[in-house]
Amino acid sequence: DKENSEEMIPYASEATPLEDSLGQFSQSEILTTQQRDAIQNDLKQLQQKMAIIEAALKKGSQNVDPEGWSLEREEADFKREQIETRKAQSIIRKRQLLIGRQNMSLVASGLNQSELKLVRKFAKKTESTWCNKITEKTTHVIMKTDEDLVCERTLKYFTGVAAQKWILSYQWIIHSFEAGRVLKEEDFEVRGDVINGRNHQGPKRARESPVGKLFQGLEICCYGPFTDMLPEQLEWIVELCGASLVKELHLFTNATNSTAVIVVQPDAWTEETVCQEFPLQCSIAVVSCEWVLDSVSCYQCQPFNDYTIPQVLSPMSK
Repeated sequence: DKENSEEMIPYASEATPLEDSLGQFSQSEILTTQQRDAIQNDLKQLQQKMAIIEAALKKGSQNVDPEGWSLEREEADFKREQIETRKAQSIIRKRQLLIGRQNMSLVASGLNQSELKLVRKFAKKTESTWCNKITEKTTHVIMKTDEDLVCERTLKYFTGVAAQKWILSYQWIIHSFEAGRVLKEEDFEVRGDVINGRNHQGPKRARESPVGKLFQGLEICCYGPFTDMLPEQLEWIVELCGASLVKELHLFTNATNSTAVIVVQPDAWTEETVCQEFPLQCSIAVVSCEWVLDSVSCYQCQPFNDYTIPQVLSPMSK
């Protein structure tokens, strides 16, 4: 499928126009702590030499020959050391520009191979980690968006929102490279999607909400089959949102302080199978899996009535 295939394609060897524009900066390697210390020590030594030379130039040298050859040499050395100092300082600035965020772990979705290559380069320069799948350590999900920060809905998008991660446009990567520093995530957070609206602010709402608030107080059974994702993936999403996962229909607790919900994918079932296998309990809400996806995308629990499965409720109510 697209989610997996997009990340298994080998990267193209050609440099992108953006990478060409980066020049020396994009090709430099991140300094290790030992290398940075070494350069800093060199700078200190150069600064000390410069101070000595400046003092000598002010006072005049007793050893200058009548033709001024020694003074000219000192001036030439001084200018050369100034140039070397500026070069060393420039290298430090360029190599440290993208360093500043700690413990970032990046995942991308919807990107082509050249875009993925740039995200990996960004991860390398910021000393971040890169992974093909969302894990508990993931901090940022990078999405392909339009200029309005609107994206397609993908499994990584749903999982990232449910896990309350940063859901950012790929433009964050591009503009951070252009600026030479890691830009503020808030300015590139995905605002909406092509299904639920262009400005619902679901990712921001999720990120700013208490952990597991969305489906708190719900007992949810993801009753397969599902064709759009694995049952385990849908179950992980509802658990991340705070629901109590019910693996079998007969395991609902019927507690007074919880609401029972059965999630199905209607087009994956036949009517006979649904009628035979669902228990005759009209107190349980039976909704399509779109209820989960729309609720997660907007990070607002949607009304059951808009997603109720009529062909299931009819035999259950008899």
